[in-house]
Amino acid sequence: MSGDHEGEQANKDRVGAAFDAWAAGTGGPFDLLADDATWTIVGNSPVSETYGSKVEFTDLAAGRPRLTRRRVQRGTPRVPPAQRG
Repeated sequence: MSGDHEGEQANKDRVGAAFDAWAAGTGGPFDLLADDATWTIVGNSPVSETYGSKVEFTDLAAGRPRLTRRRVQRGTPRVPPAQRG
């Protein structure tokens, strides 16, 4: 069980660091995606499809209105302190 907790904490730390970088303007949430990830968005929206890589997802899905990489990168995340631990 200890290994599960350590892995969970490592994931929380990694996400927290990514949000800190995003808030500082030096990174963004897309930095967390693996280069070879397959990303599927279900539904009937303009971005609903399967993307075969991080590049495909960020260039195609995130490049569409309301999900632009520039908007995400320039935005400032607001994470309540209760969610950060």
